[in-house]
Amino acid sequence: MGNSISDCFPFEFNTANMGNNSSSASKEPKQTTLAYLKERYPFSESEILRLVRCHSYLRSARKIRQSFLSDWAVFCATLPPDIDTSLQSHPQLPSDETLKVLRMLRKKRAHVMSIIEGRVLPSGFGRRLERVAFLLPKDIIDYRSSSMVESPTATPIITKSVHPPRIEEDYHYNCTKAPCIKSPCCCFFCSDEEEKDRYNRRALLSNPPSTTTPPPDRSLERLDKFLQGASECSRRGAKASFSILFQCCTRTNHGRVTSDDSFVSSPSSGEMMASAEEVLDLGYSLALASTLLTSDEEELINEQKNNNLVEKAALDALVKSLKEYCTTHSSPSYHSTNGTTSSSSSNSSEDQTIPLHLFLEWSERTVPLLHSCFATFMHTIYFPDLHVPSMITQFEFPNLKGNTSPLLGDKHSTLLFSLACMSPNLSGTWHRLFTTDNDGLSFNRLQLSLLGYNGPTLLIIRSTSGGIFGAYTASRWKESKDFYGTRDCFLYQLYPTVKMYRPKGGVAQNYMYCNPFARSRGGDKQAHGIGFGGTTTQPRLFIDESFDNCVGASGDGTFEAGPLLPPSSSTPGASSQKYFDVDAIEVWGVGGDDVVKNALHARSKQREIIDANIQKARQVDKRQFLDDFNTGIFESKAFAHKQQVQGRVDLHIEE
Repeated sequence: MGNSISDCFPFEFNTANMGNNSSSASKEPKQTTLAYLKERYPFSESEILRLVRCHSYLRSARKIRQSFLSDWAVFCATLPPDIDTSLQSHPQLPSDETLKVLRMLRKKRAHVMSIIEGRVLPSGFGRRLERVAFLLPKDIIDYRSSSMVESPTATPIITKSVHPPRIEEDYHYNCTKAPCIKSPCCCFFCSDEEEKDRYNRRALLSNPPSTTTPPPDRSLERLDKFLQGASECSRRGAKASFSILFQCCTRTNHGRVTSDDSFVSSPSSGEMMASAEEVLDLGYSLALASTLLTSDEEELINEQKNNNLVEKAALDALVKSLKEYCTTHSSPSYHSTNGTTSSSSSNSSEDQTIPLHLFLEWSERTVPLLHSCFATFMHTIYFPDLHVPSMITQFEFPNLKGNTSPLLGDKHSTLLFSLACMSPNLSGTWHRLFTTDNDGLSFNRLQLSLLGYNGPTLLIIRSTSGGIFGAYTASRWKESKDFYGTRDCFLYQLYPTVKMYRPKGGVAQNYMYCNPFARSRGGDKQAHGIGFGGTTTQPRLFIDESFDNCVGASGDGTFEAGPLLPPSSSTPGASSQKYFDVDAIEVWGVGGDDVVKNALHARSKQREIIDANIQKARQVDKRQFLDDFNTGIFESKAFAHKQQVQGRVDLHIEE
């Protein structure tokens, strides 16, 4: 592409001597192209153009209004519709009615961001994020003097204003003066007074660079750092995003959060270390913030009035899981740093720090979508009007559609958060299929809710000892004396710690099992109930029809090894129990609106077929019955319905 950035946006050169108008070697034209930026950063053309404009806006404003994140979110949420597309002519000035709508939208966005930064995100997170990811090492935005300077010790200064900036202050739509940069898309108009107080802006030449790397320049370095930070926060994968979050959560050796972008290093490897509690709390807070940014405005305000917006449950289960993993898989130097030994409990150090590489390993094994919380939040800040691209797995809290879950808590509970981080299918809409609170401890009703449901399901069990665990499967439920299913399933423990057990991928493929007593009247001499993994005689997870003496083992040939049940209180030294009694069960249809809708339709068809078979079975040939009775032959056509009403293995739905 032949267009340069200057063909689309004004670009300011922020230097320490910005008031100097004399010509110098530092003011030689610096060139770069949009094509180069598209190759360098994982953004589309329109996304890059918007990010460049945001960079210009954030660095050229006369003063900060609220904060780095708030100003960014407000600006992106109130862009004129044609700001990214009208590259050939100046955007048409909006009407008074449009300005009114933009003012209202800006006010609402600023209000939401004030709640998020004040009550959801950790204090100072926005400043540290800007410091770590978006500024050069010695740069600082001094918002009081509206200048960017280099300082080895300075920190960002944020004003305390809670009022959003007026549309006219940023876009100056009512001004009739020419734009300060003669660029087709420029919509910044400046008065004489503003001209004295703003950054110097100048466009880059449109000639493409002769080499693959643009010439070095502080302004280009700052733009490069800004775009690099934007991509690492949301588009470069788990390692890049977690590295930034770790630097935002690093501590000194005395446990105090540092004021700059320094971090604690492991004495042996020099790797970043961070508090387990702070990192996980930040991940949960970012997930909650993304939800609030896309939620209904009235609902948000009502929740704020009721003071129930961010009553965070303790992340104890996730923190315990992370510490246990680090204790088990780390080197001796790690235990020495944290004041523990390999034989001590992972919870013995309340303020335990963990290294980045172990955090990455643990999150990939246990909560593989945890990093998407940060990516989703930043995408919502950058591009609130655009769909999340396919390269990002969007994080969403499960939507229970007005239903309640006594086992999991409210709609923003940390238990729901943990489940949503395990699989993309556990985000979005959930449909309640069965709950013991409403349906009672009835295996017949549990079976009826599952059979014929042709979609992913999540089974949640709470034992009488208080443990919460279960299974996820994407396969259709059916009656069978044999195991069936696919690799798209896993077992999990949710409380008192969080674990995820995937299929091993070996010879054993005993994924799921549903064999009620009514299917064979006990004639098959097999276990009767619902199971996952293991064998029919030694299952990994099994729910008996009586809901008593159910099985939750620690290993089998199909799934990864690990406990499903908490340690027994009577035998604290034991790794886990094996048998449990059911206290409560919930079954949810998951996978999103369309998947749930289609699965419910398939279940309805299944029930129609069963009802039709039952009606047909009632129409017994009386003469044939009498003949059979007189001759002593009872296994005749009069009882041909026996296999139908008992649920045949080969029963299927004709599409």
